[in-house]
Amino acid sequence: MNTTEMQYQLLAQVVQAGNNQLITRYINQLPPHHSSTVHLFDSCNLPYIIKKHCKHNRAANRLLKTHHVIKGIQMEEEKAKMLETFRDGFKEMFDGEEEELPGNVVELLMHFMIDDVIERVGTCPEADRLAEKIRVMGRNREEVDEDMEMDFDGEEDEIEEEDDADESFLSTDSGINEFEVEDLAQEILIHILMMSLLDNDEQLICNSIDFIFKTSESEFSLDLYQKYEIARLLLAYGTTDYEEAEDLDEILMDDILEAVEIKMKPRKLEAFRMFVKSLEASGEDSLSDDTLEILMHFARTENEVDTVVKLLLAKDVTTIQYRNFMIEMFLMEYPEPTLDMEILIQKIREMEEEDDRVFLSFVI
Repeated sequence: MNTTEMQYQLLAQVVQAGNNQLITRYINQLPPHHSSTVHLFDSCNLPYIIKKHCKHNRAANRLLKTHHVIKGIQMEEEKAKMLETFRDGFKEMFDGEEEELPGNVVELLMHFMIDDVIERVGTCPEADRLAEKIRVMGRNREEVDEDMEMDFDGEEDEIEEEDDADESFLSTDSGINEFEVEDLAQEILIHILMMSLLDNDEQLICNSIDFIFKTSESEFSLDLYQKYEIARLLLAYGTTDYEEAEDLDEILMDDILEAVEIKMKPRKLEAFRMFVKSLEASGEDSLSDDTLEILMHFARTENEVDTVVKLLLAKDVTTIQYRNFMIEMFLMEYPEPTLDMEILIQKIREMEEEDDRVFLSFVI
């Protein structure tokens, strides 16, 4: 883990801790955000965390705006490449009249009207021809479905023929890589979901999320959800008031956040331990209030109590700091206190007694 990722991981924790002044101070001391740090920013789920926990903090909003400007430029460049792949891929697909699209791609394009797909992803010279081919394929698939309902005995043969057609289309001779087609289909769908959320197109939002749940052949990449900031957009423009939504947006949000937590927990703890090592190696005897707030946040939320206690024993923390952060109370309420915790509690009490003696000496 590099220093920048550590800083972004800690920023995520600082924002969730909720101290508005600390958030501002921490952001102001970060190095400039640039194109090489965009992916790190997204992978730490910062767009969603900022929107949820500190949407009124000016420094956080400036940082998020900078992130969107830089990422917008990157995504325009990526979009051009995606459109080129989209156009060239379908040109090759439709060079032969008998060739078939992979099943999941057909479902994607049939589930959303092809005109809508083209409009939201971009235009290409083959749009009209593509749309007509999809309509024909849709009618053909409906006829096959009707035949299958009438004659169940032929079901296995029909499926086998369709699989053969997909394999033939995705052969090495076709020049199309199956995984590239899968990835492109996924990215197009997530792009459509992003645009539908921004446009507040409730029907398309529901259709997009519904299709994600129905596409069980392969899970959608968490990186795509984070790249297009779907969690943040669901938080801002979710469909909870739309009667057809059936809580699909909330289910998707929960799925994304659960996946983020599983992915990020080890990175978050690695960042914390890297932070502690930097404090140990700093040569500084004291700890600032901002540092203490970060340490106690990890102690309370990530069960890093032992690490924090060892550091507190090694550093010069004032009685006022112990009181302000209610460290003694926190340790006394800890279910299974260790020897180090008991030593720290005793140290705090001795410091308080010494302060009282000094105070009384002035009074008397």
